[in-house]
Amino acid sequence: MLRRPSGAAPPLAPRPQPSAFPSTPILNQQIEDEPEVIREWREKQAEIKQRDEVSKPKHQETISMTEASIDQFYEEYAAKKERSMLENKYILSCHLAEWIADANVDRDQEADYIENLQSSLTTSNHCTTG
Repeated sequence: MLRRPSGAAPPLAPRPQPSAFPSTPILNQQIEDEPEVIREWREKQAEIKQRDEVSKPKHQETISMTEASIDQFYEEYAAKKERSMLENKYILSCHLAEWIADANVDRDQEADYIENLQSSLTTSNHCTTG
């Protein structure tokens, strides 16, 4: 009987014994009399795999085109947003110049004027000062 050093854990499982066969023969054995349903299923799977391989380039092309379209959309959106922001700043500067030029503006009316100015930004598209 072999003695283990004190405190050593026992082995978890026995070691596998060498076999006379290179591998388990039952797992390597091909079923020669395969049912018709299984044979048809394997043929259909092979057809599906072949169709997938044929359609793979078209699928990749579709993905590439979609990504390009999305990128183009966001670039155009960013440009439009930037253009709109610049236009709004220009309109605001025109209205402020108009307001500053008006000598009759009272400081008490300033808040009301700015509120009206903000609401009119969406309706007016050009400066009226000249």
